Amino acid sequence: VQESIVFYVDNLYFKKVVSIPDNTGKLAFAILHNGDVEIMLEQQKAFEEEVSHFKGKEIGGTFSMYIETSDVEALYNKLKDKIQISKELQETFYKTKEFGILDNNGYVLVFAEKL
Repeated sequence: VQESIVFYVDNLYFKKVVSIPDNTGKLAFAILHNGDVEIMLEQQKAFEEEVSHFKGKEIGGTFSMYIETSDVEALYNKLKDKIQISKELQETFYKTKEFGILDNNGYVLVFAEKL
């Protein structure tokens, strides 16, 4: 959770608005905001305690986040030399300009601007 907070705050300009430590003092949960976007981060162990269905199951699958923004080209230029780009800036057939990145956990975030 702490490493993800650092990534999102330092690279994507989110602000931490809530953080909750576990019984060892490590962060178990956090809420981050940037404009209208809210992200909740939670330790696997804490999540399993809250939602017992996932207890003991292997983490897997894929996840991507699609975030509409303005001036996507300026954001791309700020990020392209700081973090891993997974999809270069391009115009799409569905009338957006967008690019993708990988966060610190390997999840894909796509930033798009409607044309």
